[in-house]
Amino acid sequence: MIFRLKPIYKHYLWGGRYLNNIYGEDALDNIAEAWVLAVLGDDNSPIENDTKTLKDYFKENPGIISDDYEGKFPILVKLINAQEDLSIQNHPVGKTEFWHILSAEKGSSIYLGLKEDITKEQLEEYLLNGTITNYLNKVRVSPGDCYFIKPGTIHAIGKGITLVEIQQNMNVTYRLYDYGRLDSDGNPRKLHIKEAVECARLDHYSITKMYRNIEGELIRCRFFDVKRHRLYGSEYKFVDEHSFHYILIVDGDGILVSGREKISLKEGDSIFISARHGGYSITGDVEYLLVTL
Repeated sequence: MIFRLKPIYKHYLWGGRYLNNIYGEDALDNIAEAWVLAVLGDDNSPIENDTKTLKDYFKENPGIISDDYEGKFPILVKLINAQEDLSIQNHPVGKTEFWHILSAEKGSSIYLGLKEDITKEQLEEYLLNGTITNYLNKVRVSPGDCYFIKPGTIHAIGKGITLVEIQQNMNVTYRLYDYGRLDSDGNPRKLHIKEAVECARLDHYSITKMYRNIEGELIRCRFFDVKRHRLYGSEYKFVDEHSFHYILIVDGDGILVSGREKISLKEGDSIFISARHGGYSITGDVEYLLVTL
């Protein structure tokens, strides 16, 4: 089975217009995230020209993930556009993340991990007095860069960045610090200092792997495998019993063909191909991410 998935939009105060341009949603404001692959709670990827969602098919047949699959849907994939800095945050065990930078304004940066070892008491002090960013690695980013973020790592996306986030299928985020910003009702945004401190990685974070404008494998971990393909022409792929194929188009145009089925491809398109599907081909001048288990 091949499903073309429709995005689920999330509107936050830090969102911009980049995703509007990709999806042609001129009338919507503050699209901060497009959940392009989601089976999580009430957020379930709609399928183009189908009354069912991806969750419906998964509940009927978990084997669309892999042979004899058990458990919850394994991954969540988002496109994120930051018009303003995101809050300083971290996540508990169960939310490993991978970032792949798609675009970045000149001078854009992220925060990723601590410059030096600290204690829980010091972390709480830095959060309460607003100096936490002095103790975090601030990293300039460029399109093509990749970052692997383990649970507990303190991090934040800076303004002017659009990225793909591929993660374990959990959406629990602890907000440690938010620059004193107010929500749409004029109230300070809620912080989760106690929870964040308890799960925080307190050791020095060494940034050892960054990639730029590369093809091939971007990351392989126990939760997912991500490859980037740059295609001029045509290539053939085969989906066996071990994993689904998930395709996210990041640039260009093409066409996916499987048997008599033909699916046009353009930037932002999200395609899920179930395990055991068999062969398909992609033709065009196109760049895409391929995610498998």
